[in-house]
Amino acid sequence: MHLFFSVFLIVIIALAPAVLTGGLGAEYSVKIAVMGALLLLANMYLYRYRWGKVLVGVLTLLWGLNLSASAFFRREAGSQYIADLPALLSQEYTLPAGDALAGNIGITSFFIIVSVAYFGVVHLLSSVFPRRVIRNAGLSLLLLSFILPVEYYAMEKDKTPGLTVYDHYLLGTPLYNLSSVSMARRCNA
Repeated sequence: MHLFFSVFLIVIIALAPAVLTGGLGAEYSVKIAVMGALLLLANMYLYRYRWGKVLVGVLTLLWGLNLSASAFFRREAGSQYIADLPALLSQEYTLPAGDALAGNIGITSFFIIVSVAYFGVVHLLSSVFPRRVIRNAGLSLLLLSFILPVEYYAMEKDKTPGLTVYDHYLLGTPLYNLSSVSMARRCNA
């Protein structure tokens, strides 16, 4: 496989969550794209091991579910849905959100397609890239994961009401909708 095609696939997968974010801003979109590319490369490294395939499968399902939820809520609540998502989850969409998401055949099909595509790209590219390159990407992901909480305090995000370090960290990853679950739980408490 040509290097251009490989890099093109990585860029598409890394940018997909950033495109579907609902008004998070450029700061988080850049973090999502960078973390998405590093996560994809780390998954390619993990995929080479038997236990890694299971972990990659779980991360693939979370990635696909995040994109599907983004597509669903973006269509239902508009492009600025991420600011309203905790309230939507805690008030309007308590239990029926899962039913509405599962009942929508388009969103369910989208989830299946993006999950299979992500896993397929990881499978395809895991044998193409040299082990050293993707191992270093995994180490970069680990180091970046430690930098995001430090950045939370350095940029004085701790003074933002309702934003914890956990939320800030998840908002900078391709699994950003997970932060809405904890925010909704705090709204209900």
